Parts: sequence; structure tokens; C-alpha cells
Amino acid sequence: MDGETVATIEVGDLALVCADRREHPEAPFTFYPTHTHTSRREFPVPHLEAITIHGQRPAELARFWSDLLDLPIDPSDAAAIEEGTLGASEAVLLGRRDSLHVWVSPADELAPPGGRVHLDVALDGPQDLERLAALGAEPRWADPAGRWRVYADPEGNLFCAVTPWDRKPTSP
Repeated sequence: MDGETVATIEVGDLALVCADRREHPEAPFTFYPTHTHTSRREFPVPHLEAITIHGQRPAELARFWSDLLDLPIDPSDAAAIEEGTLGASEAVLLGRRDSLHVWVSPADELAPPGGRVHLDVALDGPQDLERLAALGAEPRWADPAGRWRVYADPEGNLFCAVTPWDRKPTSP
């Protein structure tokens, strides 16, 4: 890099570099294999902006995911839900738009459960399994090795509850 490197974080064969914004104003973070560090091959780092969950009743589904992920419902959406004025085609925002956030968006038809993308939600301990049940999640399957359990949200969307405390010892 010709400009000043503000910080470099290396993990294995990869590095995340915060570069001088004067040199790369469109992508201040670059990502490249460390073994090519001297060749200065750089790639902009894409980032995840939002996750969208489709449902037929976004207001109800938003409450489930808001409670599970501890992401507040946007105040204007919360007011519309409370007042009963949330439009049939309106999505509900969880979290804030300036960071990773979740949209609960209406859909006339839902793909069958087990679609192309699902969420993995890391749980802190067994008490979170009780919380899932209280929120209305339905258990569907448990990994025999204890790494995760598959649940369905109140509209049948599948997600994995990652349960690291429940892992079974592996054979050598």
C-alpha cells in the first residue's frame, strides 16, 4: 500500500487492513491473503448489512425475533404495531439501520421450511432453551453430537440454536 496503514489484523492466512482513506476512500478496509502481502493484492471486504425474514404476520413474527435476538423493534414500527396501523405490505425493522439489522417482511407465499438460508443463533446456556419454548419456538431435530438443535419460529421458519455446552465427546 502506498498510503499509511492504520491497522492490520492477521488471522491465519488472511489479513484485514484499515488503510488510509485518502488512498482508498471507497473501501477503507481491505482483505487479502497474508502470503501475498508483499504483492499488495487487495480485495474490498463485503459486509452483511441486514437479514430479512419473511412471514405472513410480520408484526407477530417481529415480536418473536426481537425477543430472541434482543433487538428492539424500531420505535415507529412499534407504534404502528401498537396502533394497528402497520400496513399489510410493510416490513418491521429490528435494530438500527446503521448496524447489522433484521427486517421481518411480509410475504404472500412462503417457501417450504428448510429454504436456502437460515439463521444460526448462538445460545448462552440451557436456560435459553426454556426461553425459546416460552417464545413459541418448536423443536424439530437435535444434532446427535450436541452441536446444535433445529427449531421452527411461530411461522415455521427453521433456524439452528447452537448449543456449545451440550457437545458430546468425540471418539479418537
